[in-house]
Order: sequence, then structure tokens, then C-alpha cells
Amino acid sequence: MLDKFKPYRLAVSAFVIGVGGLSALDRWHSVLNESVHLVLEHVAMAFVVAGIVGFGYEYSDHVKRLREIVDRLEKSAEQAITNLSAATDAQMRRFTDETARRIDEFVKLLRSEADIALPMAFAKIFADTPPDARLEDRSNDLYGAIKDIRRRKLWIDSISLRFIGEFLDYASRIAKKLASEGIQTGETLTLELPISSLTLADKILADEMRALHAGDAYLVVSDFGSWCWPPELQEEKEASTHQSFALSEFEKATVAAVETYDSERNSGGVIVKRLFCRFNGDRGVSRQEAETVLRLHWAAATQSALQENGLHFYQVGFLHRRAFADLGVEQVHRGMFVHEQQALCFMPTGPRLSEMKLDMVKDVKKRRDEFERLWARALKFEEIQQGPTGNRVITRGVDDILATLGRNWWRREL
Repeated sequence: MLDKFKPYRLAVSAFVIGVGGLSALDRWHSVLNESVHLVLEHVAMAFVVAGIVGFGYEYSDHVKRLREIVDRLEKSAEQAITNLSAATDAQMRRFTDETARRIDEFVKLLRSEADIALPMAFAKIFADTPPDARLEDRSNDLYGAIKDIRRRKLWIDSISLRFIGEFLDYASRIAKKLASEGIQTGETLTLELPISSLTLADKILADEMRALHAGDAYLVVSDFGSWCWPPELQEEKEASTHQSFALSEFEKATVAAVETYDSERNSGGVIVKRLFCRFNGDRGVSRQEAETVLRLHWAAATQSALQENGLHFYQVGFLHRRAFADLGVEQVHRGMFVHEQQALCFMPTGPRLSEMKLDMVKDVKKRRDEFERLWARALKFEEIQQGPTGNRVITRGVDDILATLGRNWWRREL
């Protein structure tokens, strides 16, 4: 029916049909049942969108495809309106399914256009920008990466996108301020940059913890230095609402994850096992600071919810460095986020978290077994003890643990 029109006339026709259909539906609303009205409204909107998008297209295979889809939508709508009074429930269901399929085809077509339109738009937008700014290349790389991430459908995709989003947050806020009229009127602009890699990593790790579901786990061999405020960030420590921890956002996310599962908020019920040991990067951490870190995590662990076996969802332990050699396990600062049968590891190379290695674990069972071997050798703040009358949970305080370690424990761990 629409084949005789040129592309721009196709767009006008589709737009007019859509607007006319919406107008007619307003008049027919009182005589149509709700489901029929909703379906026809979607069909009319599809014509409106087709008309708008059609203006941007010239003669191409995409126009032909668009014309075919719009034509089928029109025919489906005409047939439905003609037979509306006599339509059975089965016929209406078939019409609804067919319409939904056509709209889905239309949406897929629009998405395919983005792959063509966006790079062209970037080229035009950034045509006169300094080449060394590389705005076009970086925008294309960002779009391409996000498209690839969304296509692969992995659990870690939500984490990856949060990771990217945290970096873009700073860039977008700075861009808005630099583009504001205030810079032309002499207004002083405040540009907010990441305080340090530590604070940025704090937000990223918190997002990853929030991505875990009930029954998931976070198993970590942890250093002490990452939790201590470095000397250059003392002012930020004083301004922090959670002054004791440098990774305050991560700690708050952890506390929420180890609460009793809440189905309404879909949070809680995550098992966290944190195994502390001294790393070479902890040389700048004093014994007093290390003990403070242990006390703070012990307090958070004892306030977490209880599992059915009587242990808390948040468990803390300490492991001597020599245990790694005894067990033939490499001492690596590694946090493993376990979701069902998948696991993602983050491995910081130093206490400032300025560099982190990422590892999608291939053999989750093997990696978990390796951690549990270390956990079995650790001094734990609570554990299940078997007795003649049954099992019971034994809890130990920080002072008890420190007494077992001895007065010079921190120095001996060098």
C-alpha cells in the first residue's frame, strides 16, 4: 500500500496514520475494552515513531525494511479494526502476539541503526575538537565496549557497567561544569576529581558487593593497609562519616549484605569470610592500626545476622604468613565475589588500590577449596566445635586472639 511513496513520504504517511489512530482511539475509548484499546494504542504509537525515524533515513535497505514493517503493522491494524466487533478472544490473542512481534522487529531495526548513526554523529560532533583530546576515538571505544558487554549476557556485566559508570561520573560532572555559562561570566568553578585511587576503588567494591544475592559469597584474603587512611588523606578522614575505615562505602555495603535476607529489598543473606594476613605493602601500618582494623571488623561481624548453623554471615580470621608456604599456596591479596556457579576476583597490587587485576574464575570449586584450606588454618573469631553432646559455636574476642598471637605478633609477621 505504501510502496508508491518515497522514503520521506513514507515517514509522513506513517506519522499521519499514527496520530490519526491515537485521535480515533480517544473517541472510541468508551466502546473498546481495555486490552483492545491498549493493543491498538501501541500500534498507533509504532506508526508515530516510524514517521519520526523515517525522516532521518534516505534510500537504503533499512528504509525498505522499515517500509515492510510499517506496511505489515498497517495491514494488521486495518484487519483488526474491520473485524473488531466479531473478534474472539483467541483472535485477539493472535493479533496481540503478532503486533508485539512486529513492534519487536521495529525496535531491533532502530537498534541496528545506532551502530551506524552514533559513529557518524561522533565524527560530526567532534570534527573541530583538538585531535590530541581524542574525543571521537574515546567515545567510539566507550560505545563499542558497552555494546559488547551487553551482548555477552554474563553475571559480571552489571559489575562491569557499574565500574565504568563510576569513572564516567567524574568525567560527566566536570564536562557539565566546563560547558556551563558560568565560565563565560567569570564564575569560579569547582571541579571534583577523585580524591585518590583508594576512594574510587571504595565505590567500585561497594557496587560489586551490592550486586551479590542471598546465598552468594565474598571470600577474601585481605591486607591491613587498604583499610587504613594514608597520611595524605587525613583531612578526608576527618570529613568522613565513617572515620575509622578508609573503605567506608565498601564496609557499609558489606554490613548490608550480611543482614538477614530481605525479599522486598532483595538484599542480605550473603556469606562474607575475611581472612587477614600481613603483606609486604603493610610495612607502613603500625601494630596499633592493625589491631584497630581487627577490632572494627570483629565488631561488624558480631553484629551481622546468624546463619542456621549458628555462625554469623560475616566471619573474620587471621592467618600467619608462614601458613601460605606450608600449604603451598601463593600469598595474594584477592577478593572473590561468588555468584551461584560464577566468580569474579579482584587482586590489588598494593594498599593504595591504584592497580587491580581482574580474573573471571574458570574453576570456581578449585579456587574456593584453596581458600577453605587457608581458612581452616586461621585463627578465627568464631567456629563450630564438636562435642559429645553436639556441636556448638565458640566465639573469641579480639583480646583473646591478640593474646594468642603474642605482644610482638606484628613484628614477627614481617
